[in-house]
Amino acid sequence: MVGSFRHLDPFNTPTVLHDAFASAFASVGFRVAVDTPFAGALVPARHYLRDPRVQSVMVEVNRRLYLDEATGLPAEDFAEVAVTVQACCIAALGGL
Repeated sequence: MVGSFRHLDPFNTPTVLHDAFASAFASVGFRVAVDTPFAGALVPARHYLRDPRVQSVMVEVNRRLYLDEATGLPAEDFAEVAVTVQACCIAALGGL
């Protein structure tokens, strides 16, 4: 895993959830950076730090992996990247 492991919100993003997602993406060869360049996840304000049933992670995918930046069109392997990201999310949640 690359990046610092600053856990900004252990209430709405429990460590087990955080670790499951980082591990799932790293296991298929993605370079995983935690809280860089962006930090945190979105939680509805009425639930933030109030309801532990509301959990959140945010997955950012480098657009160079799925977008032709010169044209703004999906890259040739767009579908493959989408399927891989979906599989990682399912694996992370399935391992909890």
